[in-house]
Amino acid sequence: KRETDEEERKYKRETDEEERKYKRETDEEERKYKRETDEEERKYKRETDEETCKLNEEIRQEQLSEQKKDRYIRIGLDVAGLLVPIMFYSAWMRKGFKFEETGTFTSTTFRGLFGHFKPTRR
Repeated sequence: KRETDEEERKYKRETDEEERKYKRETDEEERKYKRETDEEERKYKRETDEETCKLNEEIRQEQLSEQKKDRYIRIGLDVAGLLVPIMFYSAWMRKGFKFEETGTFTSTTFRGLFGHFKPTRR
């Protein structure tokens, strides 16, 4: 009986030792796998972050270009909004003054247009 007890203990120690060894090896494999997957995740995240930054920069450049175009168009329209009426009124005033050059009488049409000959924004 004593021999069997001792064999049992020896067997138990060996099994315990094998279990610990197996656990250590599996733990080491798990850590190794986790490190590899973590590294892959970090690499993927870094690549996607770089791509996102590039895309954001391209979008920002496009927006700045569009804003610049919009600004020039708006300035051009504002300038045209002032210059076109001035040119129109100056042409009509020249014609009106040419017509009334003699001074004998003034036309009611030209007199009525005088109030409108002002370069203002409407």
